[in-house]
Amino acid sequence: MPSASPNSSGPGLPTDFAAVLSAAIAQRNLTLDRIAQHLRESGTPISIATLSYWQTGRSLPTRTRSLMALRELEKVLRVPDGGLTGALPQGANRNPRISGALIRIGFNPDPDFANQTLQDSIEFSLARTTQSETTRQLLRAETACLHRIPLVLRQEASSRCLPVVEPVAGCSLGDVTTVDNGLVIAELKLSRPVSQGETAQMEYRVVWDIADDEDFGFARVLPRPIDHLAIDVHFLDRRPRLATYTVRPGAENEDQHPASQQLEPTRLVQLSLADPIPGVHQLGWEF
Repeated sequence: MPSASPNSSGPGLPTDFAAVLSAAIAQRNLTLDRIAQHLRESGTPISIATLSYWQTGRSLPTRTRSLMALRELEKVLRVPDGGLTGALPQGANRNPRISGALIRIGFNPDPDFANQTLQDSIEFSLARTTQSETTRQLLRAETACLHRIPLVLRQEASSRCLPVVEPVAGCSLGDVTTVDNGLVIAELKLSRPVSQGETAQMEYRVVWDIADDEDFGFARVLPRPIDHLAIDVHFLDRRPRLATYTVRPGAENEDQHPASQQLEPTRLVQLSLADPIPGVHQLGWEF
């Protein structure tokens, strides 16, 4: 099931962003003026005052422009990829590990689009040891020329292979990047560029390997409200003995108390939500 967690620092390393940044600056022995000059030359300008605020902990980089500048700042300070982004606290820029990975491969960590509807159809087979998920998505562009979106997937460490992404309609598959610990980011290219405010539809399929010791289920993370979310699960072999729906408000806050309800465990389990709240919406089942 899709999930993510922040990076942790190694032994003896500072654990907060200001300390990590200050240590990196001290090691390189660069002035803030010199760092700001490097960032200007790279096309990601950050003021000396802002750099000072970051270094002293008075503020954090949370805007898209600031987060994009962190990629260049890591190069200037010779910090490993994700070393600065991964030091941001949970919730400062959604999930730091995922945001850092998106930045490294050229995506904005803040979405350039807003989902309006999502429909997930899952086919589950114990005999085939596979789970396939077909997603139909209606989105609205929030930038001048939207032509690609990232699809973030995470495979359980015990699984035998990474998920396979198959475009169905309205999109094609671009680069697929494996980041670490089974985190996969697939580039989905729209059939045509979409102008700001326009909508586009696409459909794609993801096939997962089912690990022997993996909890069965599907999770859809909604960072923002959407008009409609529909999830249906087709059990190809036999019906489960238990099916549950769980929602955890706040997609980026793992401490939020989840709410659960049991669903009728038939061969077809369906869920339809109008105006679902942001958070993690999960269907789980047992045999």
